Amino acid sequence: VVTLVAGNGAIVINDVIDVGGGAGTGPTTAANGGAGGTLQLKSTGGTITQSAEIKGAGGAAAAAGGAAGADGKLKVESNDNVTLAHANNNFGTVAASITATAGKFFKYNDTNALTVGQVAAAGTDFTSSGLGNATQASMDGITTSGGAVVIKTGGLLTTTATTGDIITTGGTGNPGATGGEVFLNSGAGITLGGKI
Repeated sequence: VVTLVAGNGAIVINDVIDVGGGAGTGPTTAANGGAGGTLQLKSTGGTITQSAEIKGAGGAAAAAGGAAGADGKLKVESNDNVTLAHANNNFGTVAASITATAGKFFKYNDTNALTVGQVAAAGTDFTSSGLGNATQASMDGITTSGGAVVIKTGGLLTTTATTGDIITTGGTGNPGATGGEVFLNSGAGITLGGKI
């Protein structure tokens, strides 16, 4: 698990973050690759952007009969715009919450297949050491408060039932705010199990 928490400012990713799984070993016997890990990004009072890739690919199998590890998971929370559009990003599952400020967007590009779904709670509480709490709660789907959601994938794009909804409902008021645009752009197919 890799967790970045910016309590009063932006997160700017200028070098690679890789939480990928290790390759299986064993030249004559099948060995499975390790599963990719979880990357958690949380900013308050600043955007999240990147110039370098983020990835959590599953490890390769060692020999015939082995299986590659599952790709990792990405969890994002912010009260400002999030742009993670590097062409080499690679995760298996994504969830995001951009709800604290109306109209803020979430944009993500992934080079392979991607599922919008649930990313479980992860991280350790280091408060007793005076270092803060890396624990981030479980998160489902992608939610904004009237902000756009834009996702591009090189492979199949899937949203899971119940835990993979994409919600961009505008805020209440007189009049209420318009909901955000949703653009899903897949280089393969799109399978919608969750609501939009």
